[in-house]
Amino acid sequence: MIVTDRRIFIMSLGFFGGQKLFQRQVRTWIYPQIANVEFNTGLTAGYLEIQPSGGTMTTKQDRADNMIRFSKLGGRVEHFQWLHQLIQQQIVRAHTPQQQAAAEPDALTQLQKLPELREQGSFRKKSFKRRRAAF
Repeated sequence: MIVTDRRIFIMSLGFFGGQKLFQRQVRTWIYPQIANVEFNTGLTAGYLEIQPSGGTMTTKQDRADNMIRFSKLGGRVEHFQWLHQLIQQQIVRAHTPQQQAAAEPDALTQLQKLPELREQGSFRKKSFKRRRAAF
């Protein structure tokens, strides 16, 4: 599993990679496509499962393709817990609307400011008339 700030890659290698022996399979998701990530541990092993949005997982094979299984031996649980938290943060960030840049003032507001700008000496009478006509 490779986790970046924009997407997740799950690569299955070797015997479990595909239909044929030692075939490779890579699945990738961008965070807006992910609804949830599930982390679960049992007695001796655990898994991290990517759950895509839109209910696209329909078969048992789809779930298996979206899952990384790990042994609890060798401190791997902490590593996968950290990955789980990291992925959850990225999902929340992807699903949170970004603040829009400050909108341009509407035409009426700009037209109302023209006399004020002319009084301040920002432009001459001829320029003022031309700008007012533009609106």
